[in-house]
Amino acid sequence: MLEVIAPYLDSKVVVCNLGIPSKELYALTHQSSNFYMLGSMGMATPIGLGISLSTNKEVVVIDGDGSILMNPGTLATAAHLNPPHLTIFAVDNSSYGSTGEQPTLTVSCVDLALLARGCGIPNVMKAAGKKQLVDAMKGPAHGLKFIHALALPGNAKVPNIPLHHLEVKKLVMEFIAS
Repeated sequence: MLEVIAPYLDSKVVVCNLGIPSKELYALTHQSSNFYMLGSMGMATPIGLGISLSTNKEVVVIDGDGSILMNPGTLATAAHLNPPHLTIFAVDNSSYGSTGEQPTLTVSCVDLALLARGCGIPNVMKAAGKKQLVDAMKGPAHGLKFIHALALPGNAKVPNIPLHHLEVKKLVMEFIAS
């Protein structure tokens, strides 16, 4: 899934969910504006929201269903603050992929698109498949956007990120300041 959206992340601040998604993003398209989460479950969207409030650059959060369910109130905060250049790309594979594929509640009773709408996010899309994902990423860049990306469970086989977390922070801060 990340390989489909990677071309639409160029020159944007990208805050990526912890574990395998960050490693996959690094392997696919490392850029100095990528903030790879390391051990902070539930915090990708809050960090991306904070960054979006402090810069005019486009910000994309790549979050996961398990992480969003850990901290759903952030969606209401994002809707309230309504940053004009924030996209939350919620990968929903109905599992905690980085810890062994345990099922999340999206497999049985939670629809992340409905949750985002219920929290007041004005622009919510559901996407499954390459064309829908590309259309969602190419959609209007102005305004808070939530993309509920349906995916199958399973992880890419990717190596660890060879950067120290302080180097990641430094690179992203320099990109934001430029």
